[in-house]
Amino acid sequence: MSKVKIKTLSSTSLFGKNSIAFWISLASYAILLTLLIGYCAGHLYYNLTH
Repeated sequence: MSKVKIKTLSSTSLFGKNSIAFWISLASYAILLTLLIGYCAGHLYYNLTH
């Protein structure tokens, strides 16, 4: 009985309620990465054009 419960939890962990924190951290990491890339690209563009 307990093995089945663990199996169902692990198979739905990516889309279950437990994974909300995981998706939030993933989204915030993606946003930070995008901002960093955008800042670097903007800095390079500014240096090249001015």
